[in-house]
Amino acid sequence: MTSSRSKLSLVRFFRYAFVWLFVFVAVIAGAANRTWQVTGGNWNVNFVWTPDGPAQPGDDLFFPEIGTNFFANIFSANDLPPDTSFNSITINSNGDDVYNFSGNTIVMGGPISSAASTQAHNWGIPVKVLSPQSFTFAGSVSGAIDNQSALTLAGTAVSDMFIAAPISGTGAVAINPTPAPYGVSFDVA
Repeated sequence: MTSSRSKLSLVRFFRYAFVWLFVFVAVIAGAANRTWQVTGGNWNVNFVWTPDGPAQPGDDLFFPEIGTNFFANIFSANDLPPDTSFNSITINSNGDDVYNFSGNTIVMGGPISSAASTQAHNWGIPVKVLSPQSFTFAGSVSGAIDNQSALTLAGTAVSDMFIAAPISGTGAVAINPTPAPYGVSFDVA
């Protein structure tokens, strides 16, 4: 009896392990590089991204210069479920476009960076840090940061990172002093 029970337990274990492996591979395989292509919209809308389709967990999100040939305030709102995790977020606006981010909390699966931008932006999305990450940003950060791991903050060659929201949690926070002359400043009440 004991032998057949342990065989049954082992079979169940492998069935569950296979199912979880399948789900994990399906989530990873579904991740994509998505590029923002409009001057305003929600992350859960098909036509705001290339390729078409709403942003998905595990995606790498890119926010480029939209190419409007004039100063544009671009509004980008995360209306996906709270705690959606993305692999990385890159803001690369090399013209006059300024991104204004708002919406639900995200989990950082990788870095958030606007290091290549030539403009300062506004980040209003709350962020959860569950593994060591970097947040390199030019502009204002008004979304709260829940740091449960190790977080490195840095300004860019364009502007300071202005932290105007609380940083909470048990994780360590490091300030990267490069690239000079800009760094990180805090204005939290």
